[in-house]
Amino acid sequence: MDQVLSQLRVAHRERANFEAHVQEAKDRCAKDHNSVPLVECEDCYHAVIAAFEGRIFHPSSTERKAHWYHGRRLFLADLERVFLEAKRFDLDPRAIETRIQKEKELWYQENVVTAANRFIVDDTTIRDDILDKVYEQTLAFDDLVQDIRQALTRVCSPPLDAASVVERLLSVTEHTPDCTRIYEESFFGVGHDEQTGSSAVPGSAQKYIERLRAEGAMQGIIEQILEDRQASVGARIQKDKHLRRLDELRRGRTAHELQKTKKTRNRDAAPKTRADVTDVPKELYDLPPCTVCSAPVDPGDYLSCVLCQVLVGRHLQTDLTVYCSDTCYTHGHDPHVEAAHSCAAGGKCVQLHDEDMDMENDENPRLCQECMDSLGTVAIFCSIRCAEANFQSHREQVHVPKREEAGLVTEDLSRIVFDDGEQTRYHAANIHAEVISLDEAFRELANGTSIHVSPIK
Repeated sequence: MDQVLSQLRVAHRERANFEAHVQEAKDRCAKDHNSVPLVECEDCYHAVIAAFEGRIFHPSSTERKAHWYHGRRLFLADLERVFLEAKRFDLDPRAIETRIQKEKELWYQENVVTAANRFIVDDTTIRDDILDKVYEQTLAFDDLVQDIRQALTRVCSPPLDAASVVERLLSVTEHTPDCTRIYEESFFGVGHDEQTGSSAVPGSAQKYIERLRAEGAMQGIIEQILEDRQASVGARIQKDKHLRRLDELRRGRTAHELQKTKKTRNRDAAPKTRADVTDVPKELYDLPPCTVCSAPVDPGDYLSCVLCQVLVGRHLQTDLTVYCSDTCYTHGHDPHVEAAHSCAAGGKCVQLHDEDMDMENDENPRLCQECMDSLGTVAIFCSIRCAEANFQSHREQVHVPKREEAGLVTEDLSRIVFDDGEQTRYHAANIHAEVISLDEAFRELANGTSIHVSPIK
């Protein structure tokens, strides 16, 4: 928050100074050289371009890191080229502003993605709506910004007029009582009595208000709120929640797979014998005994782990995990899922660090496409959000070494978006293209094998 406000203050101040400088140059050129427009006077034109160039590439040392484009080396290198061509009259000088605006739009979208994933946790529908708008890239930039602002007003209760808050903050000096008061009123709902000078602080915000008044800055407060949220729930509670979530999906039944396949083919005058059913993996016929009691299972009536069915169907696993009865399922499935299908993010699973994570809004685990299709391995994430949050670590720890091990050459830079100028942090350009939902994997299994798979609700 404080850094963003510093950037805005610097940007407003520099823009005002630059506009004053340009106007002064225009007035002087009109008076001394009778050149209108200014571009027709080579000396004055170059003086203005040089001033613009200095504003970008030679800011004061105290303000260098306050610019939004700090560290974006590729952009700055390209912008140098644009300036050079403009100075040689090979390019319309308006191309400079056009190139800057294009990069600023990209920077804005990158920051929206990062902020949405980090801060919008109470209503995943709103977060996903924002991310979809950014990823689809079908809206004009101004329309995108407007839609995102409208979506963000639904996050705050009561709705927060962000533009008004920013305007108020920019009108006061940083780290002053006036600035602190605006923070208190806008973000913590503190009410101030003008007559008595007293303030009403919500109990849940008391410790944050005390720190804010002591430090006068918001950044540390934001970090503390996020840390408190993570520390408030133990890993065991979140793990239990994860298991309960998967329980809604894993009660899968391969209901009369052999019989239904034969009935379908009989109805269609298709082959009637097992030998003729060549597109069904044999593992779905040669059923193992019950995982819990070791009793034989009835091929027409048994329970099976949904994820195991998908993996067996893709030849990434040799055996199904089956249960002969509801009782065996109840006793045996939680330990099976915990041992065999834990979230690939491990200790970085979003559920372990976010007490407000609502799995009800994301009912499908996600399976990594590249792992299954190209690398012969399996990575299951508990949700699309978890897959997105852990995309970089999964790519670097699994994809890259396994590609090298298999001698695969994969160009995937077009599928990632860098979050910083140093290109050390990045996210998936479209996470939905990187993973497949369990529901979709089921459909592929059913369509590819002529097997009817019906999850139990």
